[in-house]
Amino acid sequence: MIADSLLAIILSINLNPADYRSGAVDKKPTQVNEEEQFNVVANFLREHFTEVVSNFDEKTITVDFDGTLATIDWYTKSIDCEEEPLTLRLQELVRLATNAINPISLPPKVNPEKTKLLF
Repeated sequence: MIADSLLAIILSINLNPADYRSGAVDKKPTQVNEEEQFNVVANFLREHFTEVVSNFDEKTITVDFDGTLATIDWYTKSIDCEEEPLTLRLQELVRLATNAINPISLPPKVNPEKTKLLF
């Protein structure tokens, strides 16, 4: 089964070798502006909570969950809420949404010929 997988990979590389060359395609990640990111996170929270009010001018997102209000400050990503479980849930949801929008980028490739060993 592993041999079949390896053979399929090798055959696909032989069909499209340009796709597999190192550095052949340098795709730059698309930048999401702050307002778009704010709206995506607000919509993501709307999927989890029905009563979400977002205000980009004040940079706040307010969530009403069973009568408990929670306010998210967009700049600091701090959450003002009386209920600790709701605060933790909102922190996790905001973290997941922002990580989905701005994934961690890989470090630049290092040319081994130009690096010097110190020992």
